[in-house]
Amino acid sequence: MSLDDPVTASIEQVREGLEQDVSSDLSRMTLAGVLSLIPGIGSSLQSLLDGKAQQNVNRRWLQLFIDMKEKVEEVRESIPDVGYYSSEEFQTLLAQAYQQILTTHDGDKLKLLATALANSGTEEFRSLDEKEVFLQTLRDLSAKDMKVLLDDNIRSWNPFAKDITYDREILISLQRLQSLGLVVDNAVSKIRQNGPEQILVVHRFMLSAYGFRFLKFVRLGTT
Repeated sequence: MSLDDPVTASIEQVREGLEQDVSSDLSRMTLAGVLSLIPGIGSSLQSLLDGKAQQNVNRRWLQLFIDMKEKVEEVRESIPDVGYYSSEEFQTLLAQAYQQILTTHDGDKLKLLATALANSGTEEFRSLDEKEVFLQTLRDLSAKDMKVLLDDNIRSWNPFAKDITYDREILISLQRLQSLGLVVDNAVSKIRQNGPEQILVVHRFMLSAYGFRFLKFVRLGTT
């Protein structure tokens, strides 16, 4: 895809504008002055921030646009208006993406972020009001959360066909997914059959309607 392409040109224009705003904000910061007050380690931290850390951010930022351009090409026929990628709405999503780039090095997660940005301009999601919320949800997910979210037991009727026992770590992840609105727990109470009578809570975690839309937006797994 060349820079003459209208979609690519729109994205590039927005990116340059966002980078200028970020540079302007950073130029007003006095981080170096603050770090200079930390005895012994301030200079080392400043060196990291000025060098390697910024290089990593720039690399992720560049890779995001490379991946996003590839995804735009894949969904090109589903994009009704290429002008969307130069709109204020898309610039807001791009700003959210930049914040995620600053706080994660997970390559798989950044690819999902690129997919989400590309999909935001398609006919299916163009008028959807949840796009910003989807990106916030993606930000809050850990790699383990995403694996749990793709488990067959979550995306099928298995919890109603048989009782499923979750280990502690999986249960914690499921409860986090529930707090994000991605799964629902149709828990039921049962009386223990063997041994002393006892009421047991049986969890039945399933993908929510919001979770279904989220997976489609980031194209994570098959829904």
